[in-house]
Amino acid sequence: MRVMSIRSQLNCALLVLVLACGCAHNLPRASLSTGQTVARFNAIANNLAADPDERCRAIFSLFQDFIKPDSVPHDIQAVLTDTRWLDRTNLIGIYVLAGSIPVDLDSLDVTPFVISVLPAVKPPKGRPPNLGYQIYFTLAGEYCRSEKSAFAIITGKQTWDEKAVLKQFALCYPDGTIERVTRLGTRQSNMWR
Repeated sequence: MRVMSIRSQLNCALLVLVLACGCAHNLPRASLSTGQTVARFNAIANNLAADPDERCRAIFSLFQDFIKPDSVPHDIQAVLTDTRWLDRTNLIGIYVLAGSIPVDLDSLDVTPFVISVLPAVKPPKGRPPNLGYQIYFTLAGEYCRSEKSAFAIITGKQTWDEKAVLKQFALCYPDGTIERVTRLGTRQSNMWR
């Protein structure tokens, strides 16, 4: 996790705006196959020899199949048991919004974040510019939660805030498909259509 200056955070906010316009995927949706376990998905996500798209789909499957809206840090850590894949990933807080993002900001104590999943991975499909796999999520429980706090909640590597609640998330694929997961269920859309 990199700690960023105010200028870097503003640049990242601008990047998030651009990413929000290109979030997406045309490969099989998240789950690799039925019957996969949390341990198996974590192993695939961290396997440097595995196909990059398979690694990204394994990470998405961990969220889609096992993490539910309104999860607290303990629930998240029961699923994300091995977060080494996050070591080379930027987790960016969205503190300034100049466009739309695929998650709702329904209260003042909700902070949105975006993870560029394995950003060095170049997906084989997608419309230009191919921006890869993104996970947007919101954490409730603190106004303008820091990136460091969000990283601690997702990775479990530091003391986390027990008041935190993952309210919702959106899985964005390289082809423009967005799967939004809220307590009301999953909605799928495509920003290119």
